[in-house]
Amino acid sequence: MKDIAVIGGGASGLMAAYVAAEGEGNRVHLFEKQKKAGRKLLVTGNGRCNISNRNIHHSRYHGHNPRFVNNVFGRFGLQDTIDFFQSIGLPFTEEEDGKLFPASLQALTVMRLLEYELERRGVTTHLHRRADHVLPSAKGAGITIITAGKE
Repeated sequence: MKDIAVIGGGASGLMAAYVAAEGEGNRVHLFEKQKKAGRKLLVTGNGRCNISNRNIHHSRYHGHNPRFVNNVFGRFGLQDTIDFFQSIGLPFTEEEDGKLFPASLQALTVMRLLEYELERRGVTTHLHRRADHVLPSAKGAGITIITAGKE
């Protein structure tokens, strides 16, 4: 059995906690410094949550290394994204230029589904808990997380 800590409850942290909880016997703890997880997710796409785009191409991303974007999408691309969200019960609607949104056109739908899935998988969410320090444990195996409240 593994104890796994995910620090940050944004879109990436929520997905990391979801994937970490897939491991049999894993106990996952998600630490978020805000009072709610996924705060920025709720405002994406003007509150409609633009999940992806059918026209993914490295030229649409800013940066100096297009190979990085190609590498990322080579590991978890558009179809993986669609398959994941459909597996948790999220239907899509497609708008102009290939933009994919939840059929409800509400980011809150996506957030609630992710929260439900994390709860269903037994992820413990610690809200309003900023991780100030991550230290090796005294015995050398594992870590200790000190939050703003010294917990």
